[in-house]
Amino acid sequence: MTITRNAKLLVAIVLAAGVASCDKLGPGKTSQADVAAVKQALATVEAGWNEAFHSKNLDGLVEPYASDAVFVLPGLPAQVGTSAIRNTYVEALKDPNFDVTLTSDRVEVAQSGDLAFSQGHLTMKGTDPKTKQPTTTMTGPYLTVFKKQADGSWKAIQDWVAANPPSTPAG
Repeated sequence: MTITRNAKLLVAIVLAAGVASCDKLGPGKTSQADVAAVKQALATVEAGWNEAFHSKNLDGLVEPYASDAVFVLPGLPAQVGTSAIRNTYVEALKDPNFDVTLTSDRVEVAQSGDLAFSQGHLTMKGTDPKTKQPTTTMTGPYLTVFKKQADGSWKAIQDWVAANPPSTPAG
């Protein structure tokens, strides 16, 4: 049985929402998260990602991922680990027209304060590989699940992107 990418994204959203709504995520985790501080930290991570996309900074694109992160893009197999994710970005950055803008619409934080997710939409631009036209645009939703690291930083552990269906001209 084949599961569509949108169905996989929906499953990821449901799982992340379930994690975010948990009272406790493990034994002994009783403290309340400083939700505002976590949301600000994730906004900073995403602002850094946007800057890295616009400046084509490879290290800045890969740095927010945990070493075992999973990155899923339309039309590609899941990229697991920062080495595979780096290779994906290396290929994307070969296109001089490649650019991405992320806009978060919702951030949820687990009460424990060590997991959170950001849900939003993105616009990706690049050269169409078939027509070689310089600005093909893909839009779609994304969901990124973050985990707080031992040093207090936040790293993406799951990053899923879906493409909106192409619009059809009114006829």
